[in-house]
Amino acid sequence: MKPDENASSDFREAQDELDRVRQLADDIRARGEAATYKAMPKNKMFTVTVGGRGEVRDISFRSDAYRSLAPAELGKLLVSTIEEAREKAISTAMASIGEISPTSAMPLDLLKPAASMDDLMDSLLNAAGQYMPATALDDIPRRKGFS
Repeated sequence: MKPDENASSDFREAQDELDRVRQLADDIRARGEAATYKAMPKNKMFTVTVGGRGEVRDISFRSDAYRSLAPAELGKLLVSTIEEAREKAISTAMASIGEISPTSAMPLDLLKPAASMDDLMDSLLNAAGQYMPATALDDIPRRKGFS
């Protein structure tokens, strides 16, 4: 092969890998958006359900025992339980990232910690862009306002 053909072949392989990463990221995003995650405090007074993006979808109380709590105590318990459910959503999403690069095609240490599913997907696409040839960066889909 000529040097130009090697470079062209390498670029095509990198572009194919980027397309594969993009498709897997879209699949993970779709699964995450469809998923729900639940958490409940130790006293099992209520259950918090969040979606894959970490949005609160439901809070269901098992009884009226929550009425015996001081408002500040109930608020603190709600916040910590919501955070627990969100952490489950994010950790499940992070576990899905292994599907994208099981053979070290992209080092996962390029990913930044994510506070939401959107942040995770943006970090993933940005990391893929950093790992791919500079000419492939323009092909990475970006949400409005993300740079």
